[in-house]
Amino acid sequence: MGTMFGRHLQTPADLRDWVYLAVVLMAIAVCYARVGGAPTALLALAAGVSMYAFDGRLFVSTAVACAGGLALLMGKRTHAGDRRIRALREGALIGTGLLLYESGRAALVGNQATALKNADDVITVERRWDLAFEPAVQRAVVGHERLMVLFNSFYSWGFFSIVMGVLFWLYVSDDAAFRAMRTGLGISALLALATIAVFPVAPPRLTPASGLRDMHALMGHGHGFVNPYAAIPSLHVGWTLLAGYALGRSLGTPVGRVLAMVPAVLMMTTVIVTGNHYWLDGVVGGVYAVVPVVVLGWMAASHVRPRQIFALRRSVRRVFASGWAIFSMVGLGVLLVYLVVRQAVDPGFTHYWGYQVVQIAVTIALLFALEVAFAAQGGLAWYAHLLVTADTWADTLGTAGHLYDRYAVYDKVTHFCGGVALTAVAASILSALSKRGVIHWSLATRLAMAVAATIVLNIGWEAYEYLGDVVLGTGRHQGELDTTYDFVSDITGALVVVVSLWRLEATSPVARPTERPEAARG
Repeated sequence: MGTMFGRHLQTPADLRDWVYLAVVLMAIAVCYARVGGAPTALLALAAGVSMYAFDGRLFVSTAVACAGGLALLMGKRTHAGDRRIRALREGALIGTGLLLYESGRAALVGNQATALKNADDVITVERRWDLAFEPAVQRAVVGHERLMVLFNSFYSWGFFSIVMGVLFWLYVSDDAAFRAMRTGLGISALLALATIAVFPVAPPRLTPASGLRDMHALMGHGHGFVNPYAAIPSLHVGWTLLAGYALGRSLGTPVGRVLAMVPAVLMMTTVIVTGNHYWLDGVVGGVYAVVPVVVLGWMAASHVRPRQIFALRRSVRRVFASGWAIFSMVGLGVLLVYLVVRQAVDPGFTHYWGYQVVQIAVTIALLFALEVAFAAQGGLAWYAHLLVTADTWADTLGTAGHLYDRYAVYDKVTHFCGGVALTAVAASILSALSKRGVIHWSLATRLAMAVAATIVLNIGWEAYEYLGDVVLGTGRHQGELDTTYDFVSDITGALVVVVSLWRLEATSPVARPTERPEAARG
């Protein structure tokens, strides 16, 4: 038949395979028709047929059938709205999502040299932490043929079998847990594609420095990966962990929650043993898959009301109505686009490219969040937007333009600018809190607290630079004398902006609560 994502669409090879497929599909039809009616049965049949067409094996289809059979035995019935609309909606969402995810992975195959370099960076981080234990785990299995067969089979067929089996079980037994898992699958897929695009990583089996061997090759098998340089994140681990989390949440009992996590532990071991992933890949995959679901669950438990959602929308609209907020978003966005485009046309043009991209993206997100949080008070002050944007440009060009390498004093200039920007943001936040009535501090107290906050943040920054040097070998921490000079530059910047803001705010009218005339008080 035709091909999809580099794979031939499969059909049964002989009469025996046709019989096996017919039996499994019949089981799916009968079980799901009993627990959810014809629409649910058709949805499950579509999943069973498509999974078989994609890999030519009955593992996933059998898992879907087993989930339906277990639901039937336990008397589960789906009562979540109109069954026909629900089946069409969920089938379209999940089916389209998987197709788009696979299409994205196929389109985002990274450069081999970049992927190997990034893989070496991952290995370096693990070794700096003394946690590069993958070769020892693989050596414990290699040579034991039955274990090798089990791990290879679990990697190839256990992944989607667990995910699809749990998904259909939840579909007919617990709609809330099902929707949480479905949403987690979608969010993690988007995060994975973004990561693959900006940080392609070769798996251990393709990286000589990893010390891991390709277990599939040892067993005489080949690979059919859509993208060979997508080691981070491991959605094998992430989606298996998500399935366990959703199942444990549905079961509710402590024992059920513990047992639901077992497949993810096995999958983490499996991806390491087979040489397909580093343990860090699994951690990132787990964070991508589960953390968004936990956050959304917390938000739902907080009973956010519709009027609060409308209030949030109004706050967001105010952000885009603010000229200075648009200035900082556009200014930082241009810098971000520059880094991405320059990396595409001139790979390796700068050190720590990924670090710079993440830092700018986080800065944009924090400014936006603060603007939304204080929209009713007019958002952050104009000087906060101006100074943060200028400091971010200065720091990024220091690395991307090699100004740090050319001029030793440039580092102290950016530290001075950093002290200015941090103090300006802290003062703006305290001013907004004062307008809101949360605090009742004088201007002098607010500015003093802004300086204190800057000092605390700079202590944290120096610790961060030190850890970055130890973990990633960034070379940014240059010893105690350099740290002292950094502090002097930071605090000087903080004092300069405090003096400027004192003169600015002391000569400007300050909004205060309206007071009644003395005659009216009596």
